[in-house]
Amino acid sequence: GAGPRTGTISVAGSPFVVTQQASPQVEPSGVVNAADYTPRVAPGSLIAIFGTLLSNSATATMNGTAAPVSYSSNLQVNVQAPFELAGQSSAALVVTASNTTASVTVPISADAPAIFTLTEDGKGTLATMTTLPVTAGNSLSIFCTGLGPVNPPVGTGVKAPITPMSQTTTTPVVVIGGVAATVTFAGLAPTFFGLYQVNVTIPAGITPGSAAPLTIQIGGATSNTVTVAIK
Repeated sequence: GAGPRTGTISVAGSPFVVTQQASPQVEPSGVVNAADYTPRVAPGSLIAIFGTLLSNSATATMNGTAAPVSYSSNLQVNVQAPFELAGQSSAALVVTASNTTASVTVPISADAPAIFTLTEDGKGTLATMTTLPVTAGNSLSIFCTGLGPVNPPVGTGVKAPITPMSQTTTTPVVVIGGVAATVTFAGLAPTFFGLYQVNVTIPAGITPGSAAPLTIQIGGATSNTVTVAIK
């Protein structure tokens, strides 16, 4: 954790120990989308903060509003960017650890779609509860973040309800293997905060294979490209 550091220095040949308080540090480019690790942050989305001496009890604010923490360690803190950042182009992020702070300015985008993958770095096979491979006409669930505002609204840090389900105010476009899929639901994943879920029906005409490319587009922004097995 970010506790006192000790070091040894020598004066007139006699060493003695001094104590120096260490402060948390956030990497200049260390605030990223939690799904694909790109520097795109949207209100309501999950983000990862990388740095040093952050501690497992760190807290964070963005423009003075609490950013709820979902995970924290000495090197990484995951938070939800507050929905209250809507309409703003940047936010002052302040991370507090062991009573000391680190701050950085973060650009804010209206939409920052990013899909979670099994490798947790936004590459390769998408993370899904659907049994793979899938065939045309079947449903596929995609877990992502950064899809912007929802209706009915859900407060920052509040787990999305099962009923009524909170849907995105703009329907995203999902393209699989070069073919647009029918979106049957897009909104917050029930019982989670900051996590979005998009359900689609697999369209006909996709070439079968183990790694069909899949993207989500919303508000003029396009997600990372992930893969899904099509039978």
